[in-house]
Amino acid sequence: MRANLHTLPLGGTAIGTGFGAPGNYRDHLYPRLCRLTGIEFTAAADAFDAMQNLDTFVRVSGELRATATSLGKIASDLILVSSGPNGGLGEIILPAVQAGSSIMSGKVNPVVSMSMVQLAFAVVGNEVTVQPRDRSCLFQSPVQGPSVREIVGQQAGEQRKPHSGKPALTRPALN
Repeated sequence: MRANLHTLPLGGTAIGTGFGAPGNYRDHLYPRLCRLTGIEFTAAADAFDAMQNLDTFVRVSGELRATATSLGKIASDLILVSSGPNGGLGEIILPAVQAGSSIMSGKVNPVVSMSMVQLAFAVVGNEVTVQPRDRSCLFQSPVQGPSVREIVGQQAGEQRKPHSGKPALTRPALN
């Protein structure tokens, strides 16, 4: 799947197919892009298909949703079986990561498990937005492509890192 994410339809033309571009454009572009990014990008076997379909991102998003759902379920179970010490199940004792309660001595908040549940909800919510965005791509104009790529990157925990000596990418403020 990772190899599919590194496939780019960069043809040097308006819709990226390469139709009408110099014949050696891709021969020079991909090696340079790989040197600049350190990522082994490759040309799409079918540029028309790659330009108009976000299939790979939809599949990755679905897999991330399935994984997040399973991890969220496990985290929810840990919250339940660690409840206590007096009124809950108390089957397991989770490590105390932060102070529990000032009025209930011995209480341990399962903050790691709670955070995992919240993260799972966020991933599932993001995935719900990917599906209709993919359907709204019209012919060779995947207008939702950048937002789908951003959402899937968020789901996967991608962090944007600024290049040394250059300003970091920031989102414009909404006015």
